[in-house]
Amino acid sequence: MPKSTFENMGIKKNDFINLTNSMADLDIKSKVDNIKCQALILCGEKDNVNMESAKQLNRNIKASKLEIIKNAGHEVNTENPKELASIISEYWK
Repeated sequence: MPKSTFENMGIKKNDFINLTNSMADLDIKSKVDNIKCQALILCGEKDNVNMESAKQLNRNIKASKLEIIKNAGHEVNTENPKELASIISEYWK
């Protein structure tokens, strides 16, 4: 991807690559059971890449709630910001 693509996202290409590389060895599965606080897990209904991970998190975090954002893929904040805001607002009530 060209450098300009990353600049439009507000991040330098090298910083993005470093961030991505740092997540390659990240293993949170073994630690998820330790999460005891309430957690809101969000996933766009069209996010085929992350849907199963969201469901697994919900199953493994006892005090979690999974909300599926309609008419949205991975970028729920830009694809359906009104529903996202509504779900977050209702969760915090």
